[in-house]
Amino acid sequence: MLPEFYKTAGMPLYYELVSNVLSLYPKPDADQVTTTEGLNVYAQKDITGFNATSTWEPGIPRQFHDIIAFGVAKDKSFSFGMNDLYQKMTIEISSKRKELESHFSRRFRDFRRKIRPAINSNGI
Repeated sequence: MLPEFYKTAGMPLYYELVSNVLSLYPKPDADQVTTTEGLNVYAQKDITGFNATSTWEPGIPRQFHDIIAFGVAKDKSFSFGMNDLYQKMTIEISSKRKELESHFSRRFRDFRRKIRPAINSNGI
């Protein structure tokens, strides 16, 4: 999020998509953007709910799946005022996140990345 970018509300000109959060810059002004003439968002994939019989798995290695449960426990412990559990989950998530980052930073270390420009038939 860019707090210093277009502080005054108006007609949005730019957007930023980070994970599943869409931010508009400047923020919409109620006089220029209405609920009937507002933003349309189109998704490429249908959203399906998760339940106990779902076979969906997160897009991270299996040994890191518990980080999702830790995140849920952290959110719930905060909402219920369980400060000790909240602190414990914060530490656990931080530790797991470091392991996850280390895991992905070691992948394909033996392969060097190369940029290979495409050449069209005109030699350009």
